[in-house]
Amino acid sequence: MSRDTALKMKNYKGFIALRNAVNDFPLAGGIYTKPKVDVNTIMDAEYVVVPGMEVEEYVQEKGGYIPVKLAGQGYFEWLEAPIVQDIITNRLDRDAAAPIADIVEAVFYYHEYDTFKDD
Repeated sequence: MSRDTALKMKNYKGFIALRNAVNDFPLAGGIYTKPKVDVNTIMDAEYVVVPGMEVEEYVQEKGGYIPVKLAGQGYFEWLEAPIVQDIITNRLDRDAAAPIADIVEAVFYYHEYDTFKDD
């Protein structure tokens, strides 16, 4: 059984919980948030990681595409799960004790510039 076959949609409350689960992310899939993630909400937002194999259909909602199973529940499209995994592991590979603020900064940097932040 492949890693993705065993994975199911998972919810995480807050960015620290998401960061701590980074090694469990699917090889393909998206992350959806409630509320929309910004500098004021990232730490306490709810994150739903949805493996790509679980999504049969998307609907357009709030300017993004949301899996039908999340439609109407207030979620926003955020980033692909493998991208978030790469951002976090890239930052931790450079400093295993990186504070959460540095990881958050790296996420926003990637989101804005579509590249990893080099220190």
